[in-house]
Amino acid sequence: MPTGFKVLTDAITIEGLGKSFRLGTDGGRSVLRRLLGRDARETFWAIRDIDLSIGVGDVLGIIGRNGSGKSTLLKVLSRITRPTEGRFGVRGRVGSLLEVGTGFHPELTGRENIFLSGALLGLDPAAIRKQFDEIVAFAGTEPFLETPVKRYSSGMRVRLGFAVAAHLDPEILIVDEVLAVGDLAFQQKCLGKMDHLARGGRTVLLVSHQLANIEGLCNKGLLLDGGNVVHFGDARDSVAKYRESVSVRSHAAIAQREDRTGNGKVRVHSIVEIDADRKIDSPCDAAPAVCTSHAWEVVLEGHDDCDHLDFALIVHTQRGDRLVTLFSRWVGTTLRHTAPQTRFRIQVDDLPLVPGEYRIDTWLTVNEQVADYVEGALPLRIAETDRLGHGFTPDPVKHGHLWVPHRFIVES
Repeated sequence: MPTGFKVLTDAITIEGLGKSFRLGTDGGRSVLRRLLGRDARETFWAIRDIDLSIGVGDVLGIIGRNGSGKSTLLKVLSRITRPTEGRFGVRGRVGSLLEVGTGFHPELTGRENIFLSGALLGLDPAAIRKQFDEIVAFAGTEPFLETPVKRYSSGMRVRLGFAVAAHLDPEILIVDEVLAVGDLAFQQKCLGKMDHLARGGRTVLLVSHQLANIEGLCNKGLLLDGGNVVHFGDARDSVAKYRESVSVRSHAAIAQREDRTGNGKVRVHSIVEIDADRKIDSPCDAAPAVCTSHAWEVVLEGHDDCDHLDFALIVHTQRGDRLVTLFSRWVGTTLRHTAPQTRFRIQVDDLPLVPGEYRIDTWLTVNEQVADYVEGALPLRIAETDRLGHGFTPDPVKHGHLWVPHRFIVES
């Protein structure tokens, strides 16, 4: 604990925390630049002037667009990198999963890395053995325990990394968006484990672009932008403020959006609304167009050939509740990317949404790794209509968001 702090009653206390990086190089032409009085290096502040107190048992969701400083803050709190200014105190043992394979030695086996990670957390071998079977069962890596971790897939490394971080008795668990590498079933499993830890009085810090998860799991929210705190307080309030900013940006063309997640191997270039005759209407990703049909043409762009793509359109309410997922894998469609641009069509025979305002996220994976995720990629408006022919249009607030075909059979 840094000198000068009061006795910690919170799990984490942060005062004036900042981390800067020097951009540019010191070699070659930069020497000439300095001789001419022009230092090519510039200072970039990833985070600055962070002041927070995170209580014991708080579940803090950290949100913000890419480059806002989320991951840098977690690396500083995990002591992976030193702060440039300010100070912080952490009360208790920290388990963290920030990047695929963080803390693992690639030449050691899965079994050896479990014991190594536990030793780095200050646990003796007996304490590690007590949790060993549960870690392996959670990760699902038992057949590969004696295999060097360098031969693991990224998904396997994430599963084992989270299992180790969450089971070796941490008082504080820190998890970055790296969980997006895992499949949906494993993500839900991890969320359940974090909820279990929180109910047991542990403190959890979670970076995620899945805002519904933040609202459902977290009691506190931290919204960052440009390395600065925009809002710190109730999780739903933080998410609401973030959605406001996303809504402003959502009308920008998808190809120009920088607030996206993924490795970028293939990206969504555009989505346009089309009618049944394949006539292209106004682009859904250019204001003020509104999607009202049930067919879209998607254009992907990339530089490498990819044989195994999975694509999803995810429909949310404006507050972020997930309503419908249209997923290529579920309908047995295999997508491939073999040219600079690839086009395909998504056709929905019946989109059972009541009239209202919605938003659509796009989700693209290559070989089960997230290549591109764009939150609020385009708006969706379902116009009022007498769908059932009885003069009644439901209110989504009062009656829910979905039409479900049904009948009442009256028998005497």
